[in-house]
Amino acid sequence: MISVQPSTSCAGSASHSKIDINGRVAAHPYGSRSIMHATPDRFRLHGPLYGAILVLAAELCFVLATVLAKHASLAESIPGIQMSFVRFASGFIVAGLVLLRTTRSLWPQSPRWVFLRAASNTLAVLLFFAALDTTTVTNANLLNMTYPAFVLIFAPWINREATRPLHYLLLVLALAGSALVLRPDLGGLTPGDLLGLTSGLVAGFAIPCLREARKHDSVWTIVFWLFGVGMLVNGIFLIPVFVMPRSLPVILALAGGGILGVLGQVMLTTGYRHISAAGGAIVSSSRILLAAILGIALFAESLTLSLVAGGLLILAALVGAAWPGKRAQVE
Repeated sequence: MISVQPSTSCAGSASHSKIDINGRVAAHPYGSRSIMHATPDRFRLHGPLYGAILVLAAELCFVLATVLAKHASLAESIPGIQMSFVRFASGFIVAGLVLLRTTRSLWPQSPRWVFLRAASNTLAVLLFFAALDTTTVTNANLLNMTYPAFVLIFAPWINREATRPLHYLLLVLALAGSALVLRPDLGGLTPGDLLGLTSGLVAGFAIPCLREARKHDSVWTIVFWLFGVGMLVNGIFLIPVFVMPRSLPVILALAGGGILGVLGQVMLTTGYRHISAAGGAIVSSSRILLAAILGIALFAESLTLSLVAGGLLILAALVGAAWPGKRAQVE
């Protein structure tokens, strides 16, 4: 059953409104009401399920952006950090325009959490790219995706949200599924592997910071500073490796990846208002499964038994994380 609550726009007045036979809302003591506001609350998505849907959609955007980045890399050796810079720059411009248009202040109400989110996210991205340069792609991805484990460590301390015992079981399922899908070679850890694991640790700290920031600031304020800090730092590291794109398909791939990255970050930031840090982190493990599915569909990668088994474990973890429990909505 989907967790619901009365809409704040109708709070204290729903019992006074009447709808006539033509579907019009009768005069309201506090002003006119549209038929949209009279929609029964039971038809509206709220709570963990809504948050899980947004986080899942965000992960799909990130995976699609990665596919475009791979195309650009194969076509003209465009470095991954260049795609990351395009995402940060695009998001910074869009978020800034939205804030200026809505006359909202650019300065956050809770600077500590907004800047901690921006700084830790940027550091996690840089560590991940450093891991990609010094270890296998498989190992870097799997070790980076250990971040849900660190979320479960940091969330009770930062968000004061009790982690349910079920979340630990779901985390084990998600990590086991990711390992089956990726099948990494961890026989001997390299410095690149340690960088990948560190990126997961830092990302695990960034998620509770995001959850806390959403209690005080809007989506656009948070992503404005996240994109701004990311653009500045990525730009510094991009200078020596920048590659000028030469063909229209690669330019479109860079632009498309940037747009998808912005959409993903906005949906991710919105989703964490409705789902706990632990639950959202477990849902984020879907990125591995989505990447595997797209790899089969677009790059003719093989479908193996371990991929199927890992996918089923990840799906089980997703269902468990999205299952309605104690409401995660910030009031």
